[in-house]
Amino acid sequence: MPVFGDGVGAVAAGAAAFGYVHIIFGSWFSVAASGVGGWIFATRYLRTQSLFTASVEHSIYGIIVFTVGLGRYFYHGALPGADGQKAG
Repeated sequence: MPVFGDGVGAVAAGAAAFGYVHIIFGSWFSVAASGVGGWIFATRYLRTQSLFTASVEHSIYGIIVFTVGLGRYFYHGALPGADGQKAG
């Protein structure tokens, strides 16, 4: 039996994990919005049992987020110095 069950527990755990991994963007908004998105994606996966479907939905919502101007909470460009030049 799965640790978090087969229903709401699994969806909640997936949503919390998905939100948490977005902490790297340094914004409470990105974590909260990703938690909501994680709930949507986990629910879709539970209904369809298709990772491909959930991934396509993630891509579509990602495109919408950047189109409406919320991308600044989810992307900050390449790391300083990643191009071989000194940061600063």
